[in-house]
Amino acid sequence: MHTLVLAKAEVNDEGAKILASYLLENKGLRNLDLRCNRVGEVGAASLASLLVKGSDIETLDLSSNRVRDEGAAAFATALSENRTLRCLNLKNNSIGDRGLSAMAGALPSAFVLEKLYVWGNSFAQPSSRSFLEYVGAGEVRKENVGLDIKPYVVDDTVFIAQL
Repeated sequence: MHTLVLAKAEVNDEGAKILASYLLENKGLRNLDLRCNRVGEVGAASLASLLVKGSDIETLDLSSNRVRDEGAAAFATALSENRTLRCLNLKNNSIGDRGLSAMAGALPSAFVLEKLYVWGNSFAQPSSRSFLEYVGAGEVRKENVGLDIKPYVVDDTVFIAQL
């Protein structure tokens, strides 16, 4: 099995923890779709830990869950150690400034990650500035992770636009 779709399956933190423990044994899974569930910070941390422990997952969709700051911080830590994840979708997860800043800070060392989706979370000036620093002042470098957002500046205030 290469793809597992559990979208809208009412997966919560406990379910995500159990799933993560089973997926340690499944080295063939490449795509995990957990969008539109109830995965919170604890479940997200379990899935992030799975990425560090040697999972072969290339695409992880956690859009429209409850990942929040702690879950995003766990993924930020995992990104520098993971060698397989190419696409991470964290859209609409009630992630605040702290979690978004952690994600932006982790991107320079996320060597394998190609796409990160974070639109629909709570950007404030610190996280907006962190993403602006990552992409450079309007000039996207070739080695950058593809984002679904674009930071821009108006009157020294950073805003985030959806791409």
